[in-house]
Amino acid sequence: MAAQGEQRVALVIGNGAYGSSPLKNPVNDARAMKAVLEACGFQVIQLENADHRQIREALREFGIRLARGGVGLFYYAGHGIQVKGKNYLVPIAADIEYEDEIPGAAIDVDSILAKLESAKNRLNIVVLDACRDNPFARSFRSAGHGLAPLDAPTGTFIAFATAPGRTAADGGGANGLYTEQLLAVLPTPGLKLEDAFKRVLTGVRKASDDRQIPWTSSSVEGDFYFVPGGGTRPMAGPVPVGPAPVNPFLRQAQGAFDSGHFADPEGDNAIEWARRVQRDAPDDPTARDLIAQSAKACENQAKLALAKDGRETALRIYQRLFTLFPQNETYLDAIMTLEKPAPPKILGSWNWSVRSIFVPDRTCVVMADGTCTLNGMGGTWSSQKGEGNKIIFRWNDNWTHTMVLSEDGLAMIGKDDWGTKVTGRRIIEGNGGGSSAVR
Repeated sequence: MAAQGEQRVALVIGNGAYGSSPLKNPVNDARAMKAVLEACGFQVIQLENADHRQIREALREFGIRLARGGVGLFYYAGHGIQVKGKNYLVPIAADIEYEDEIPGAAIDVDSILAKLESAKNRLNIVVLDACRDNPFARSFRSAGHGLAPLDAPTGTFIAFATAPGRTAADGGGANGLYTEQLLAVLPTPGLKLEDAFKRVLTGVRKASDDRQIPWTSSSVEGDFYFVPGGGTRPMAGPVPVGPAPVNPFLRQAQGAFDSGHFADPEGDNAIEWARRVQRDAPDDPTARDLIAQSAKACENQAKLALAKDGRETALRIYQRLFTLFPQNETYLDAIMTLEKPAPPKILGSWNWSVRSIFVPDRTCVVMADGTCTLNGMGGTWSSQKGEGNKIIFRWNDNWTHTMVLSEDGLAMIGKDDWGTKVTGRRIIEGNGGGSSAVR
């Protein structure tokens, strides 16, 4: 189990907007994985439709953070290929015509493993949902299907969406088949790392009628839990010496927690049973831990719901939490945010252009929870509908873009802090999985 206060850092990449063989789900996969990993305590660096330079820069930052210790997780959804037994991840806008150009134009998976190994942190997890058909297979003599097997370096756990040499489905829904199972399994309290991926394997195998079988390679010692819980003692603290006190309420609380009844149904959930324990034993550490971890599990469920655009589900969860914790202003703020109707015609992806030769066009993603990203950089947005559909974007690099939404909802125009013109054009998803900006 991770040590108390141990750093968790993740690099999450979703590439789908390829010029040829575009993929529908990787960007959705990356956004949902970011939400789930943040709920599991990870600091997340996220890239969407990233080119070679952006991925290399993100890997450098990732390595620097990992050198401080803790747990690292690399997740990639997009095209991946194997050539001559080596695996490569394909950036957006990769200029590849011939097989011998792959090493310079794509990202060698071995170089990612080397970056993780050089950080010398205690545990690294690599998840590759990148086993789609090779988009260059027809022009490459030695290219194989899927990805080649990898041996995990010491302290590393590697997970493929399917077995070596096989291809994986992009998925017919909002997420790829493999990532869909990850999203369902990773927030489960009390699952060891290996057990979580076994459960993912079972889910993918059943959903694909045995056509897709995920694969793992591990050289990990010790245990790791994405979300501690159940018999793992969910919160850190000294383990009591001797037998646990016999308390029927405590048994009820632990049973409710293990069954996933964190805050519901009313009167028969982990939080309320644990509070009954505290009436007689206010300082009982197990009851305290169960209450804290149950609340955290509910927060994880709300964040996962938001990642899947389930505002009503998230609102219901936060309302229930505020009923149980009426002094918690964070829950109240979440309720107030979710009760506000999202401005029409703004959520989704935009082609973002600043009139400057120094700033390339980027992709802005606007989300329902009041957050936004600009090529992976985080930010927040707020609308001032009474002022001509004005929308304020505040980015984490301390820049602000003040925009006005067009009446048809297909364009925004505004300026940055220096008065430079900024335009946004909505990206329309095509039927073939590609996308284009409205002109």
